[in-house]
Amino acid sequence: MDKRSKLSLHRALTKHQTPNKINIMKTIQDTLKILNIELTCELSDFIDSGHDNLSDYVQETADSDADVIYYHRAEALYNAAELSERDEAEQMAKDCESMEACSSMAERFTLLAYWITYNRIEKTILEQASEVVEKLDAAIETVEDNFSNTTAADDLRDFQSTLENL
Repeated sequence: MDKRSKLSLHRALTKHQTPNKINIMKTIQDTLKILNIELTCELSDFIDSGHDNLSDYVQETADSDADVIYYHRAEALYNAAELSERDEAEQMAKDCESMEACSSMAERFTLLAYWITYNRIEKTILEQASEVVEKLDAAIETVEDNFSNTTAADDLRDFQSTLENL
């Protein structure tokens, strides 16, 4: 780590001394940026959403997706989906016993599009979280070596643990 990066990291780690959730997340985001660990859009949106539960966030996001709301888009999404995605969506709809409540094909397409969208969002976030968890191992070591007098390594470990347990 070069001298300039160390200085930037030191500023980020000492800037927020009040230990509340907002300041800790800001410190983590600053630290990740300096360590060149980028949070992808979907993972970042989940973290910024304030949801504590991935399932709640994914449900809300899938439920408001245009491909789920509009019948013609739901049908197009279903028809374009991989066969495995369709099968999984159909099984989830059956498990929830929600398929029987559909009185038309349009409603069925909307329900299946919801589950396809739900599964895609969840899978994307989990994959992105897994990548960040791997990168955090080296980052935590760097922070421990260079800034042992701060709680940054512990904060990063907590963040890493949260991502591992999504």
